[in-house]
Amino acid sequence: KGIKNYAMASAMEDRRFSPIAKHEVPELSVGVSLLVDFEEGANYLDWTVGVHGIKIEFNCGRTTRSATYLPEVAKEQGWTKGGNCRIFVKKGWSKGSCNPRT
Repeated sequence: KGIKNYAMASAMEDRRFSPIAKHEVPELSVGVSLLVDFEEGANYLDWTVGVHGIKIEFNCGRTTRSATYLPEVAKEQGWTKGGNCRIFVKKGWSKGSCNPRT
């Protein structure tokens, strides 16, 4: 159930990507990465690029938002630990700011 939900959310709700065009379908490939054994981080910088996946949760009023990233995403995109907090927050459907206190 979890994989199905993440696949559907990635395909249908991730605003970072444009929908797949029909002419792109023959070029598609599929891969599966699993995040297991989550650990609580000491703070938002407590992870290693290319090694750790990231799952963040934050509150927006009465709603809890979340975003999950695979370890390879940060490395492929050239992210740094502190420099991409806004991306994490945006994926979680928030328009809030991101700083060490939030």
